[in-house]
Amino acid sequence: MKEIKNKVKWFFPWQDQEEEEWLEQQSKSGLHLIKVNLFGKYSFEVGEPKDYIYRLDFHSDLKNDEPYLQIFEDAGWQNIPSELSWQYFRKASTEDMFTEIFTDNQSKIKKYERLRTTYGAFLLIYFSVFIAISGPRESVPWVNLLLTLAYIPLLFILGFSVLMISNRIKALKLSFKE
Repeated sequence: MKEIKNKVKWFFPWQDQEEEEWLEQQSKSGLHLIKVNLFGKYSFEVGEPKDYIYRLDFHSDLKNDEPYLQIFEDAGWQNIPSELSWQYFRKASTEDMFTEIFTDNQSKIKKYERLRTTYGAFLLIYFSVFIAISGPRESVPWVNLLLTLAYIPLLFILGFSVLMISNRIKALKLSFKE
C-alpha cells in the first residue's frame, strides 16, 4: 500500500506561481501531489524524488468542457483532482520540453480575468449580505459587533484579492504590449 502524506498550506489566488514552485519542490523531495482539498489540504503520495512541473489554471465548469481536459492530456499533462475551480496539472520535466500550459500572455490574462470575475462576484455578495445584516439590533446589540468582526476580514481579503489579481492582469497586459 502506498504511503500518503497530508500537508496544509494556504496560498492566495494571485500566488499561483508560488504554489507551483512549492509543489515542484515537494516532488523533488519525494512527495507527489494526488489531491487538493478545499481548505488548503494537499495529499501527497510518498515515493522517489522526481522532477515534475506543476501548472495551475482557473476553470470552473469542467462538467461541460471535456475538450478542455483533453487538450492538456494530449499535450502530456496529467490532471490532479481538486475540489476547487483551480485545475492542477503535472508533467515530468525534460530538458527539451515546453513547460507552460499557456502559449501566450492573452491566455494568461483570460485566466486571471476569470479569477477576478469570480472573486469580484463573491465580494459583491458578501458586501450585500454585510449591509443587510448590519442593521441596528436593539434587542441584541452584541450580534452586530460579532457579525461585523466576522465580515470585515472577509471583505478585506476578497477586496485585496481582486486588487492583486487586477494588478497581475495589468502587468501581463503591459508585458504583452512591449
